[in-house]
Amino acid sequence: PMSSDHRSMLRDSVADFVARGTDIARVRRLRGAPVEYERSVWRKMAELGWLGVLVPEEHGGLGLGLAEAAIIAEGLARALVPEPLTAAAVLAGSAIAEGDNPQLKGELLSGLAAGALLPALAWQEDAGTLDVAAVATRAAPFEGGFRLNGEKRFIAGAAGADGYVVSAGTPQGLALFWLARGTAGAELDLEPLADGRHFGTLRLRDAVVPVQNRLAGAATARAALEKALDHAAVIAGAELCGVMGRA
Repeated sequence: PMSSDHRSMLRDSVADFVARGTDIARVRRLRGAPVEYERSVWRKMAELGWLGVLVPEEHGGLGLGLAEAAIIAEGLARALVPEPLTAAAVLAGSAIAEGDNPQLKGELLSGLAAGALLPALAWQEDAGTLDVAAVATRAAPFEGGFRLNGEKRFIAGAAGADGYVVSAGTPQGLALFWLARGTAGAELDLEPLADGRHFGTLRLRDAVVPVQNRLAGAATARAALEKALDHAAVIAGAELCGVMGRA
C-alpha cells in the first residue's frame, strides 16, 4: 500500500486530471449516446496507471489496493466522469484476477492495464438475486470448446466493452468464460438508465467459446465473482461519496 504522502499525491493528480481533462459539458454531450464515454480519455487514465491499480505488477499494473482505487474513483466521480472505471477495472478486473487460467488471465489483465481492452462482467440474470451461483445460463462442452446458451442482464459497462466475463453452469459446476464482443450467437441490447448510461442484456444462442477462453473452473469461479462484487461495492461507495461531496 501507499504511504499517506503518496495517497495525497494521487488525490491531487486525480483532481488535476479532472480539472484539465473533463467537465460537465462533456458528460452532458455523452449522456444517452450509445458509446457513453471516450476511448481517448480511457487511454489517458491507463497511462496514469489508474486502470491497473488493482492489477498485479507482473501484468503491467500498479498492484495497489482498494484504498488507492477508492481515491481514484472518488475523485473522478466528483466530476461525474462517465468512463467505466468501476465496471471494467474493478468489477470485471477483480473477477479476471481470480481466474485459474494463467495465460488468459495475463492477456486480459495486461490489456486492461494498458487501456487496450475493456472487459465487462456478465454475472446477473434476475433482478432480485445477489447469489452469484443462481445461474440458468449453460456452457455445454464439445470438442475444442463450449456452447453458451442463456441470458445475462444488468451488465455494467457493456456499451463499449470489448468482451464479457460470463458465468455459466457446466457439468463440473459454475465456470467463467471470456466471450469476445461480436461472437456469433451473442447479441447485446442496451437498456437506458436514469443517468444516461446503459445496462447491457446479453442473449446467448449457441455462442461458441474456445476451450482456452475458460477463465475459471468450479474450484475458483464462485469465489472470484464474490470477491469482484465485494470490491465493486467498496469502490461504488467511494464514487457515491465523491458525488455527494461535490453536491
